[in-house]
Amino acid sequence: MPQTNRHPVDELAEIRAKKKALDAREAELKELIFDMAGNDRHAVGGDEFICQIREVPATRLDRKAVDIVLGEDIERCLKTSTTLRFDVAARVADAA
Repeated sequence: MPQTNRHPVDELAEIRAKKKALDAREAELKELIFDMAGNDRHAVGGDEFICQIREVPATRLDRKAVDIVLGEDIERCLKTSTTLRFDVAARVADAA
């Protein structure tokens, strides 16, 4: 990773802002590509890359349904874990 003179907190905030902008652009491009695919919805080719569009099935646990079926027994199967979250906020100028 390139080293910078920026404080890591400031750089983290900048990277998050860039990521948000890139995520928005990715969503726009996906919508455009989906529209370009037409009715066949299989693939769209660019000059350098081909984008294949596929449906991917996913199975997820419906917590509400499990609660109805198992009631309080679900608590015996739950596992609690802890993660770290980094909240970054702009500094407020000190009042003179």
